[in-house]
Amino acid sequence: MEIKLIKINNLRLEYVVQMELFEPEEVAMGWEIYKPERTITDGPSVTVSNLGRVSFNRTAAKTLRAQGKPKVLLLWDKETSSVGIRPTDVQEGTYALNPEATITLTFSCVSFLNYIGYDWTRTRSFPASWDKKQGMFVFQVPKEFLGASPRNRRSRIRIL
Repeated sequence: MEIKLIKINNLRLEYVVQMELFEPEEVAMGWEIYKPERTITDGPSVTVSNLGRVSFNRTAAKTLRAQGKPKVLLLWDKETSSVGIRPTDVQEGTYALNPEATITLTFSCVSFLNYIGYDWTRTRSFPASWDKKQGMFVFQVPKEFLGASPRNRRSRIRIL
């Protein structure tokens, strides 16, 4: 197994782990060996899926669980293209965290993603940071992922 450091970004380290399942001499004929690569991060991150779900990695989920709040409030700073995710007990205008989750935490927020004009046709991950003063996670969305119209997104209906 080979591990390479590929990026250092705001105290967040990313490594690519390359795994070898077989020695090349064990494979005969025209077979090609697939060597999977995985990105491993040691800092908090947020993933926005192509289904409109937000999930926190293990590190971020641990911080959220420590707050002891069952819901999150979403905040948007248009000037900096930043999203704030604040744990809360408030019921109105919040998103419920999945109470069944054991490692990560997830919630669905399609309406929020449409509101900020986020293009959620592809799954993307973003580094997040915990703002102790405001009691929330903050992550920045690159401008190239904003400005999408719900009508321009790929259809979610599949014809069988």
